[in-house]
Amino acid sequence: MIRIWRGKEPADLAKARRRYLARACLAWAGGASARVDRDDDQRQEQRNGIDSREGYHVARGDLHRAQHQKCAYCERQEGLVNQPVEHFRPKCGAVRDVDDARNIDHDHYFCLAWSLENLFFTCTSCTGRGTKGNKFPLLEDVTKLPLPSRTLILAWPDEHFDRTREKAALVDPSREDPMNFIRWIPINPDATWEQLECPSSTVCG
Repeated sequence: MIRIWRGKEPADLAKARRRYLARACLAWAGGASARVDRDDDQRQEQRNGIDSREGYHVARGDLHRAQHQKCAYCERQEGLVNQPVEHFRPKCGAVRDVDDARNIDHDHYFCLAWSLENLFFTCTSCTGRGTKGNKFPLLEDVTKLPLPSRTLILAWPDEHFDRTREKAALVDPSREDPMNFIRWIPINPDATWEQLECPSSTVCG
């Protein structure tokens, strides 16, 4: 995993957010949901639901360049075509328990579907169900971002978009240095420094 600096928000993404977030606001006020059918391999939105599948793709090229053509998670270099734009906070249902895909906070975090701060360029392998997917566990005793009121208003309060209000149990490479979470542990923890310094020693692995 690499440290990410996304740079300035693309103008096209800001335009898309105004358009699609307004649609989401109207749909949400009408009682719609952003959840998907987990048994549907195509991950299609429910009928009459909030469509959070479009708009954010305009940021793919900018993210690809900012990340040096690398996946934000595995660092594999990828071409631009047919690779996903990843939502760090899932856009249509967050799986809170990595061991139980049924533990889902439905509708989190559709508000952030078009926010640059929530987007990464990644490879298809790292965004599959068996890897990152929609997993987004939180640290214990952390208050999650609230969902907006169903009451139609011109602009939702900043509290629904402020990522600093909750702490994930996942490393966010745009806010944290992944190197701070890496430890080197010898095969033999009782080895002496002399053994560890020997390149031929079995304790070095």
